[in-house]
Amino acid sequence: LDLTMPDMSGTVTCQELQRIRPDIKVVFSSGYSQSDAFPVADGNAGLPFIQKPYRPADLVATIRRVLG
Repeated sequence: LDLTMPDMSGTVTCQELQRIRPDIKVVFSSGYSQSDAFPVADGNAGLPFIQKPYRPADLVATIRRVLG
């Protein structure tokens, strides 16, 4: 999920998806760094994240790690 989307942010979208399917796996993406996108104070610092731009191989590795 991109963190910046029209109508609904990536984090709100994730919350809605988890409401429907609690076991869903997500990867967040943004052009911002992970620390800027998820400040530690928000409690989201450990969420799966990949920074744009990314290479296809990096995306595949991130998805494999999340699905682990």
